Amino acid sequence: MTPEIEFYFSQGSNCSERVKWVLDYKQIEYKLIDADLHYGTEDYLKINPFGRVPSMVVDGVLINESMVMVEYLEENYSNHPLFSDDSLEKAKIRQVCEIVNSTIHPIQNSNVVKFFKPDLDKKSISEIRAKWIGKNLNILANYLWTQSQFAVGSGFTMADIFVSVIYNKGVQLGMQRTGFFRFEKHLNYLMDIAPIRDSCPIRPQHI
Repeated sequence: MTPEIEFYFSQGSNCSERVKWVLDYKQIEYKLIDADLHYGTEDYLKINPFGRVPSMVVDGVLINESMVMVEYLEENYSNHPLFSDDSLEKAKIRQVCEIVNSTIHPIQNSNVVKFFKPDLDKKSISEIRAKWIGKNLNILANYLWTQSQFAVGSGFTMADIFVSVIYNKGVQLGMQRTGFFRFEKHLNYLMDIAPIRDSCPIRPQHI
């Protein structure tokens, strides 16, 4: 019996966008719930005590943290795999995802910046976030595109999703595309492949 999935999604949340891309690319049936309508409410805090997005409920069981969600979906839905059967290549894919998830994403989170710099205005917060993302993308590039135009290996994987979404977030925050040509080229390449483009929740503007 197919599990019933409820997915709490917030547009513009790069963690939400990662998971939605996986759900749609793998053609998984789910109920999409606008988390912005519930965010900060007492009911939502019962679903996610940290009050963050996204959240997912599978047959009544709560699953939080986007990396956990995408690994659950990969393990339980075999169509259109996003990891590799080769253990070393899978490790490389997970390595890139974790660099984005654990190194880049947490520090650029607006709530984290506000916690340490409560007096900054929105523009200044965005500048800090964009600078952090850009600095780390330049380092991350050393791990990418060694075999093909895909992030890791020779096909579309979870690494492409995590890299594209965090790059797009940097651009939204004011990072200049012209300084990240390889990331822009990668995203444009993905958007030229129909199944990838059609499942993508972000709508990047090409150069």
